[in-house]
Amino acid sequence: MRNINNRVLKFFWLCIGLNFLFLIFRNTGLYPTVFSDEYTYSKLSRLIPMSDSPIPIYAYLKLFNTTNYCGDGFLECAKIINAFVFVAAAPFIYWISRRVADQRVSVYVSLLAIMGPISSYTAYFKPESLYFLSFWVFCWYLLTLGSQSGKWCWFLGGVLFAVSSLVKPHTILFLPAVFIYVIFLFIQEQRSLSKRTVFVMLYFLIGALMTKMSLSYFFAGSAGLTIFGSDYGEHARSTVLETQNYVQLLLLTGESLTGHAVVSALLYGLPLVLAISTTIKILLPKIYKPIDDENQTSQYQKITFFSLIIILNLIFVTAIFTASVANAGPYESSYRLHMRYYNFALPLLYVVAGGALNINAKSLAPTRWIVGGFFILMAGYAIHTNLAPYTLGYVDSPEIWGLHIDEFYFKSIGSLLLLVLVIFLINQRKGLQLYLYLALPLFLIISLYQVDREQSGRLIPDTYDKAGMFTKHYLPNTDMSKLIVVGSKLGELYRTLYYLDSPVASFELINKDSIYDLRKRPDNKDWVLVIGDHKVVGTSQFQINLNGFSLIKADED
Repeated sequence: MRNINNRVLKFFWLCIGLNFLFLIFRNTGLYPTVFSDEYTYSKLSRLIPMSDSPIPIYAYLKLFNTTNYCGDGFLECAKIINAFVFVAAAPFIYWISRRVADQRVSVYVSLLAIMGPISSYTAYFKPESLYFLSFWVFCWYLLTLGSQSGKWCWFLGGVLFAVSSLVKPHTILFLPAVFIYVIFLFIQEQRSLSKRTVFVMLYFLIGALMTKMSLSYFFAGSAGLTIFGSDYGEHARSTVLETQNYVQLLLLTGESLTGHAVVSALLYGLPLVLAISTTIKILLPKIYKPIDDENQTSQYQKITFFSLIIILNLIFVTAIFTASVANAGPYESSYRLHMRYYNFALPLLYVVAGGALNINAKSLAPTRWIVGGFFILMAGYAIHTNLAPYTLGYVDSPEIWGLHIDEFYFKSIGSLLLLVLVIFLINQRKGLQLYLYLALPLFLIISLYQVDREQSGRLIPDTYDKAGMFTKHYLPNTDMSKLIVVGSKLGELYRTLYYLDSPVASFELINKDSIYDLRKRPDNKDWVLVIGDHKVVGTSQFQINLNGFSLIKADED
């Protein structure tokens, strides 16, 4: 048995290493993709002091500041770091799964978690990959704790929570789910709440606050003594203070929640039905007969409840955020599905499904039918409407975008997922096996393939890429502060700024085919980079015209 276990683990580590190499080769040569985001995170981590960052993501900024050592190859270095920290999450997913599933299943679900379309985030200069690791480290540690764990163990849980929040502040938004889980833990293990429950949460909170504030002060000085930072903090304040829009906010939140609900029912309906029916069993224990393996069942109940409450918390917060920024820009609406704000947690559902292979099917049958019937209706609605009117993107929601981009894949794989859910209601074990070993990997592989195809389009630079790269090498750094970039595509302008690699270069957005007057440029801008088919009027000292863009040295006024 030991030799078998060793072979399985060796296979596991080999697959992690091969996936790391796959991500590096796949991402190599891709040009920046995600509009303003990659420019923003590159600028914050590499070009300005941490004390000037409007987002308190100091752990991320400190690590990715090391990409400065790579010179002009900083993006490729960022991709290597992304790939490493992303696959480093796999062992923690495995250790969580081993609490409720056997070794082979745990290896399998851990590898699925890092081989899906979410791995596409490793190609971007963004914190998603590091956040994936920090989230799973936190989850692994929290799920090792029990009601009898010492107060300093819970304090350490707060420390890990704070570190994760210094990668992305979004961590703070699922704090309610963490506290609900703690309350659940004490009720399950001690059959009642006590003062110790309050003290445990207090130690957790103290550990989180002390760590966040002390590390923030260490990295950014007094400017780091903030919870969300100026950007997210201002948005939160404006959302709360605009009380006249509460009704509209509620309606838009409902629209967004509906979209996330039908997509989740289609892709993850089976494990969600499991999680909900198991939670009902926990809350109404007298309705069901006890299950034999009490220790493993207890672990499964903990992980299942934790998974459900975390994902529901994240989806709800995502819907509120989407509603609050609806109509704020050309790309924003309540129909835009931002699954990237919670898809890092979705592998918890793989663990739920894997662990359920050891659970007695009859104990969950009544609620499985009731909840499952509702999910079948939602999944069927998703297929019937083709997810109209919701907007999908390969960055926002790679899991569903990869299926939805091709009608054949969407209808066929969607129907398979729906069929497997029906089979699951009839026979839990067969449904689980079909979901884990057929439907889930098939949908993940197809989604990853489609996202990879879309990303491969960025192997060829466009005009905005070429304009930025040319100007970066033509102008000395001392002239970057005197440069303004002019164009009609907002996202692409940010990509040009990304190549300029300067914290002081700026841009001006103009209408398509409009005329740009050099005399109306800002006073401190002597250089103008015009991208696109725009006529330029006004006098200039000289002008370099290339394919699709012009670099102009304007006359002094």
